Amino acid sequence: MAIWLPPTHRHRIRAEGARKSVNLYTRPAAAPLPKDPTPFPLEALEAELLRALAGSSRADRQEPAFARLTAVLWDRLARPTPAPTLPLPTDPRLRRIALAHLDGADQSLDYWAGALALSRRSLQRLVRRDTGQNWATWMRDLRLTRSIAPLMAGKSVQHAAHTAGYATASGFVAAFQAAHGITPGQLQRRMEI
Repeated sequence: MAIWLPPTHRHRIRAEGARKSVNLYTRPAAAPLPKDPTPFPLEALEAELLRALAGSSRADRQEPAFARLTAVLWDRLARPTPAPTLPLPTDPRLRRIALAHLDGADQSLDYWAGALALSRRSLQRLVRRDTGQNWATWMRDLRLTRSIAPLMAGKSVQHAAHTAGYATASGFVAAFQAAHGITPGQLQRRMEI
């Protein structure tokens, strides 16, 4: 799994246990990638392209082959992704809620309405207008999105269910499959390199 982080996006990385990562830095204009953070599933070709490009020397970057490899990587990443994703809302209040939930919080509609000095109904309308979903569906999708990182890291479905706030793995699997059309295990198999 790869994650595109635009140059101006503030972020932090937290890893559980030993992890390896490959970082590839590019000029914003050089990459035809989204303006928001976006996860990308990696097949073997993309993984090797990333490793080759990230490990290249300054001299290598001047070679025509480097430009061709880069173009192939951008073409591959521009394909539709089967990995479940959830775009962040544009409204800053909803982004605050989304980021808190993605970080593990599970506060209720009433909590957030009070914290944002909105009525329940106003917050529900704001969610509908910005995300196209009702509150319950949006919360479910945020919880399921929290499960993607552990699944991609090879953690068990039980661990991913716990991370997403589900009491049982079976409830998590049912919700995941209803939302994404595949089970968490199928997602893990699709994303293996």
